[in-house]
Amino acid sequence: MVESEVLAGVAPSIAAVAGIAFQWWRHGGQRNALIGNLDVYERFPESDTRTRLLDHISQQVAALIDDEGERRRDPAGIVLALVFLALGGWLTLYGFGRDTWQWAFAVPGITLLIFGVFGFATDVARKKWDERGRVIE
Repeated sequence: MVESEVLAGVAPSIAAVAGIAFQWWRHGGQRNALIGNLDVYERFPESDTRTRLLDHISQQVAALIDDEGERRRDPAGIVLALVFLALGGWLTLYGFGRDTWQWAFAVPGITLLIFGVFGFATDVARKKWDERGRVIE
């Protein structure tokens, strides 16, 4: 009985994360935005705005070249954050699903959820790294 309640509580979160990942993958990031801007530039009539758009495209290309090999995510931190989120979610649901003293499991569960959310948000952002694996920015 409890397993189905836990699954019912966790399934919407899994679906939301999968939806966000699919949207991110489908949009393709900086390169697709650049391609879209180039398409708009080609169709735009001659004007001051077109010149400004060309400057913006030049800045996008420069940023893409600068970031291409230097910025990356922290996969170990992302995996640890996902483990914290899963364990924290399970402990929280387990604790709140009980009538006796087992509600106390919710306290570390909520703590792990908080660490997981902040850890995931921190580690999923692309950062520059030095040769020793330390964050530069």
